[in-house]
Amino acid sequence: MFATGQAMTEFILVGFVAVIILFVAVQFAAIGREYTALGELNYQVTRWATNPGNNTLKKANGQPQDSPQCTDVAALIRGANVSPYIYPSSAPAVAAGYMGKVAQNGVSCTSQPSGGIGISMTCTSPGGTSVTSCSGQRAAGTGVQITLTMGTSSILFLNLGSTSNPNFLGIPFPSTLSVEHTMLTQ
Repeated sequence: MFATGQAMTEFILVGFVAVIILFVAVQFAAIGREYTALGELNYQVTRWATNPGNNTLKKANGQPQDSPQCTDVAALIRGANVSPYIYPSSAPAVAAGYMGKVAQNGVSCTSQPSGGIGISMTCTSPGGTSVTSCSGQRAAGTGVQITLTMGTSSILFLNLGSTSNPNFLGIPFPSTLSVEHTMLTQ
């Protein structure tokens, strides 16, 4: 007589734990999706910044055109005009989908905008022996490292903590996602 509700009670207790695990797994999947998208965006803009067509341009007076700088990368991500550099016109916007929405919140080389994307760009001399300036026209073999950083506050739906320490029942989530990619100028 007392055992008639035992199975239902055990199911509710186990079901509650299973639902928590399911929600945490979905939250980590959303974070992983955005990390992957940010990594793909970083790959595309680094590839664009090291494109030989963008690093061998000449001005109207015949002088060398500077290679793409951090502000040019920010303009590319925002979908703004990047003239005189080659724009991948046959493809959709570089920052499409969710990354496009994040880019609308701001893209900056000086700081990470709230809800937007922060960019850092460093260059190494050919051979990788020392850090060099990214300004001017980059020689072939110059390493270009671009780091993109974005906050996760807009994708966290299980956050019982603050924005600086997001967590759910003691399970920590990252407050920022950061990816870096290095390519050599061709």
